[in-house]
Amino acid sequence: MSHRMYLYNKAVVGSDDDDSLLLMEWGYELPLLLQPLFSAAPFVGANCYNSPDSDEGLYAEAKAGIQALRDFYDFIERHASSLLDDVEAFRTARQKIFQLLDNRAGHAWFHLDAWDVFNMADDERRTQAEALLGEIEQANRCIREAIACDNPLLLDNCPGVDAPWAGSFRAVLNLDNYDYGWEPLGAQLCEDEDGLEIFCENERYGLRDASGQVLIAPRYQAFFDFDWHSGLACVQHDQRFGYVDRQGREVIACEFEDAFDFIGEHALITEGGRYGLIDRQGRVTVPCQFDCSEALDYTGAYWSVQQGELWGVIDPNGRWMLPAQYQQIHAYEGYYSAKPAQGPQHLFTTRFHDLGAIGLDNIDSVSLGKGGEAYLIRRREGKQWLWRALDEQGQALLPGEYQALDYLREMQAWRVRDNRQYGLYRHQDGCWLLPCAYARIELQQGCGGADGSHYCLVQENKRWGLYRGGAQAGWTVEPRFERLTNLHDGYFNACQDGRWGILDSQGQWLREPLDQAAAERRFVQSEELALVFHAEHAWLLQKDGSCQPLAAERALQIVDRYAQFGLSEVQLACLHNSAGDLWQALDSHRRGLAALDAQDYEKARPLLLRAVELGNHDALNDLGCLLGKADQDHASALTYFQRASDAGSALAARNLGDCYRHGRGCETDLMQARHYLQLATARGHRAAHLELAILLFDQEPPVGDPDLALQHYLEAWRFGQRNESDIQLGWLYEQREDYAQAQRYYQHAIGRGNSYAHWRMGLMHLHGLGCPANPDKAREQLQLACEAGFEHAYLTLAELLLDDEHSQEEALDWLHKAVTAEVPGARELAEELLRQQKKPGLLSRLFSKQ
Repeated sequence: MSHRMYLYNKAVVGSDDDDSLLLMEWGYELPLLLQPLFSAAPFVGANCYNSPDSDEGLYAEAKAGIQALRDFYDFIERHASSLLDDVEAFRTARQKIFQLLDNRAGHAWFHLDAWDVFNMADDERRTQAEALLGEIEQANRCIREAIACDNPLLLDNCPGVDAPWAGSFRAVLNLDNYDYGWEPLGAQLCEDEDGLEIFCENERYGLRDASGQVLIAPRYQAFFDFDWHSGLACVQHDQRFGYVDRQGREVIACEFEDAFDFIGEHALITEGGRYGLIDRQGRVTVPCQFDCSEALDYTGAYWSVQQGELWGVIDPNGRWMLPAQYQQIHAYEGYYSAKPAQGPQHLFTTRFHDLGAIGLDNIDSVSLGKGGEAYLIRRREGKQWLWRALDEQGQALLPGEYQALDYLREMQAWRVRDNRQYGLYRHQDGCWLLPCAYARIELQQGCGGADGSHYCLVQENKRWGLYRGGAQAGWTVEPRFERLTNLHDGYFNACQDGRWGILDSQGQWLREPLDQAAAERRFVQSEELALVFHAEHAWLLQKDGSCQPLAAERALQIVDRYAQFGLSEVQLACLHNSAGDLWQALDSHRRGLAALDAQDYEKARPLLLRAVELGNHDALNDLGCLLGKADQDHASALTYFQRASDAGSALAARNLGDCYRHGRGCETDLMQARHYLQLATARGHRAAHLELAILLFDQEPPVGDPDLALQHYLEAWRFGQRNESDIQLGWLYEQREDYAQAQRYYQHAIGRGNSYAHWRMGLMHLHGLGCPANPDKAREQLQLACEAGFEHAYLTLAELLLDDEHSQEEALDWLHKAVTAEVPGARELAEELLRQQKKPGLLSRLFSKQ
């Protein structure tokens, strides 16, 4: 079974009967490059195309997601020199992506259906969906952080980038199979991007373009889809088959008994029930002589053919590659298998050299680039496996068998493990570059020299050296360093006698080994080479080799934001020293805040006061909290909140808003409360969005407008306060007559059993608001609202039931409850019914109950 993820652009959440555009059918992932599409208020909801009771589809708002993706691609292009292998290919892919999204992805939502992938695991699909959404949100946070800091290296913190096959965001970005994000999206649309339509009239088929112009009049008995290999479609006329192109031309006449899609440059045809091949010009390259045939793989380079009961392999010109002596033949990645009439299955190279009956578990194929394929064959000897390498002709590429083999294409050599030691062997020259005498050999990705060379770090007797591959292979530096690590783009950290320096790819010192710790590349900007650590402080190393002290503010920023990203104790100590008083202030503040959270006010007070003296503005806010909690001195607390807010604190602005809203330390002032809560949200305080929305929504007299309340409820929803904002969002969208959005939020509230949401959904089904009118669904929702005790629903349900002759008794029961609960309009309806005297017996009972 093929397990894939599907990306849709949809008009309605959770529906399988709405306008929808399939954008992606991809392996086991939503590619990292496309994850910003799910950056706008993502949530987990009903899957559309599997079980109707499912609840593990991912959704996000489409318009904002497209803008987030555009911002991401702008950022990548700004840093093309450090991120892109092929700038023009990236620009081409970018143009196609946004042409597609801008022109065709016009529906409100993106929907990711990962049902097939979730079925591969034992965990609940909902749990897997929430975990996947968490990973996507984490990736988007990393992307936003990288953009905010204008530092593409921070993209390496995205989930999955540290996988062994990747190692960096750049490696993921430049993978061929993604084509910079276009391949996952474009694969579904390439065949139909010109809008061609096969249509039928009077049981005959024709072709027209996106504008409706007829390219082929309806004359064919059958008209199959255009295949992606050739861009041709197979058609049938007068019981014979041929081919037309996308311009409507019959390029191969209808002269074959049967014909099939092209695979590569050739297609199968039949005559007299036997199979042959034609090329794209319609020329027969293999006469129809076989009982059956099919392409051996997707390239069409070879075809399996059947003669009698047995199968063989031919090329497109009919030359035999394997005689028809096999019961079955299969293609694998880089090799083939064939089961003879008698005996075990054999494996074959791409040149059809017989590798023998070695078993599928004992072979790996390796691409040598222009050198073709190589085959790693293993056998067991005692308790260990031994590997040998063969070429496509079955010739040995290395002189023996080894404990491990892998081909380092960049080095044009094999890494060989023998007797627990490593070496390098170049089969092109038939020689050992390095004998199997080294403890470790590590290929360094992304550190090619100016001449295009690639490098390995090599360890011998606890010392490290640098070995260059390529045509001029050899030692750049023989093993003599205590440690050696890749820094960036042809530069290496080297440790000698306990001190660190920086080597270039020629083995020359860019910086002598005088530093206390290895240089760090992650936190520098475009004109800077590295952060170095010398004389107990951090310094910025420029590309010309000059050095300057790291500014205190920037040192503090690195410590505050990125200390968890693998900095050593020595590196942190140097950064602390460079940050000076700013670090001491931050440290005092953190310890004071921890004591405050533990309600140890005696310990917290001097630490927070010390942090304030050293200039930490956040400590002003926390000192205000301490004064309010411990001393109940709200006036002094207000003063500290004001100082902290004036210094730019988002949390202090929120606390000021709370004080003015509730009159703590000041007179109640709702406009001031609104001002400071808005200031808090503008500075990034997430929780303040909900507080501000409540103030704008509920306050009498009003201190804002519904549009502003909607904006902040949406932000609260985005930041996870969904149960607190769903009802209000539903009502606000309902007032805008955007009933599709209103239903989305009411449906969320229904999921947690909210009776008001049941009532509003009942009204929508009753009056056909955003959906076809459906009295049965309306009654179901209203019944649930009434049973949960929502009094306004009593009257609505009574009005609905009064229209049904069979529900009069129940209607009057609910009307009685509405009158008793003094629901507006209930008594007036009862009195109107009494005046009309339509059901006097029932009505008398109604009023007798009061």
